[in-house]
Amino acid sequence: IKQWSDPTSTPIEDIRGWKTYVLEQTGIEPNGLVLGQRVWDKLVDHPDILDRIKGAASPGNPAIATRQAVAAFFELQNVWVMKGIQNTADENQAASHSFIGGKRALLVYSAPAPDLMTPSGGYTFAWNGYLGGTSSVQIKRFRLEAIASDRVEIEETRDQKMISSSLGVMFDTVVA
Repeated sequence: IKQWSDPTSTPIEDIRGWKTYVLEQTGIEPNGLVLGQRVWDKLVDHPDILDRIKGAASPGNPAIATRQAVAAFFELQNVWVMKGIQNTADENQAASHSFIGGKRALLVYSAPAPDLMTPSGGYTFAWNGYLGGTSSVQIKRFRLEAIASDRVEIEETRDQKMISSSLGVMFDTVVA
């Protein structure tokens, strides 16, 4: 596909085509789109998206491409934007921040509720017994007088796992 940063690209048709492909291969239609922040920034300014929302604009209601509107264009339940950042610099070097989601997009079927017999592109698993209770998160806070500060430690026992690669399509560099 053409990168969506190219004004002649066709992101709506691209997503529709990939949804049909996944449906044809699995019998299940993708219901969500996960976008890196850079992808979202380009997509909301894409001529195909803007042309579809212009008609609904008025002086008191400007044409703004919201995640809900974009999800409707793609006929999806959800559009999620990855806004997390990371410092990729080596230790003791100047910070080099970048978005974890990069320039990627993931079209995927995400089950509305987890179930042993319900397919999904992925699930988040929690190990509840490890921390001695029913929660997979434990937070400890204690005072360190030697350095005159409080310390907060969080321990979490969760893991995200791909369940079915057939229920999703990853676009690695969807924008320039």
